[in-house]
Amino acid sequence: MMNALVALVLAAAAGPAAPDAAQVGRYLDALGANMIGRHLSDGERRVVARDPAGAIPAVLDDWLESETFLRSSEDFIETKLATSGKTAAIDFGRPGRLMQYLVRTGRPYAEILTRCAPDDGSDSYCDSGTGEAAGVLSSRAFLVSSETRYNIGRARNMLREFLCEDYPLPDTLEPRAAKADLLPKFAVDAGANTNGNGSSCYLCHGQFALHTQLFVNIDKDGLAVAQPTGVQDPVGEPGTAAGGAYASHFAAAPRSGSTASAMLGTPVSGLGEAAGVIARHPLFQQCAVREVLRYYLQLDHAQAAAINRRLIERITAAVLARGPAPTFKDYVKGAFADPAVLESFGSQGAEARHEVP
Repeated sequence: MMNALVALVLAAAAGPAAPDAAQVGRYLDALGANMIGRHLSDGERRVVARDPAGAIPAVLDDWLESETFLRSSEDFIETKLATSGKTAAIDFGRPGRLMQYLVRTGRPYAEILTRCAPDDGSDSYCDSGTGEAAGVLSSRAFLVSSETRYNIGRARNMLREFLCEDYPLPDTLEPRAAKADLLPKFAVDAGANTNGNGSSCYLCHGQFALHTQLFVNIDKDGLAVAQPTGVQDPVGEPGTAAGGAYASHFAAAPRSGSTASAMLGTPVSGLGEAAGVIARHPLFQQCAVREVLRYYLQLDHAQAAAINRRLIERITAAVLARGPAPTFKDYVKGAFADPAVLESFGSQGAEARHEVP
């Protein structure tokens, strides 16, 4: 019997027309343990016994309205971004509270990248001080937890967590910056000779350059820098700039100090506009489905990346057919009401969700 992960990798068909009660019970038991911290109640088991196919959306609807799921949604974003808690200087719980606000009020999940919301849900506050309404990307929690020299960690986590992509991207998705504009060490290009010897820096850094530039005005503590230059600090570590910020990939001012750049082939003035481009892109919607499956089935990034793309596209299309601005609940229900996801559990018990092929 294939384990759940193998089945998700291979899944393409719509799954069985009439699942039996035992299969649905095992599926919801495993899912409930991960989603709301419990197995099926006696009442829910009776619903499953009466109508196995109809039980899945009915039980999910009840779970998604619970306070337990609200806390689960907070855990989802905090786990993705490795942010939680609070220090004397930084509130790392802000992304989780934004997520809770979106779920509680039924706001679109895409606003995780376009709102800067305090506990009351207004748009008036971004704690990085940049003035950029880029949702969690403009929170100090994200900026500090992802900080590395040249801002590569911030750029890579943005791409990985919200587009489910990594560098190098296809040229058609993100055209590279011109080699002549980059620092020489980032413009090295082996051409067709990409044999893993490290000589083709431009392959990735030609795109890193565009996305790291969005963070050039933010220092290591996640705070805005008034007049960023992006120029290497002559007495600092490689990749650092004056004032605690990080150096640009671009060789010359004024571009090295400007947040104007591009995201997915679209010119943007800074992080706020870039986040909006991501939030409107089909890959963001597909990534939301993939990440919901990853989190609630307890997969790692590599396992989630292997889930059949046609399955992800079909679930995404079904979610969007119910409305153009899906909520987080819409993505969760769409993913786990899909027959192929149910079929991936086959005749296994809950323990099988942890197996790796």
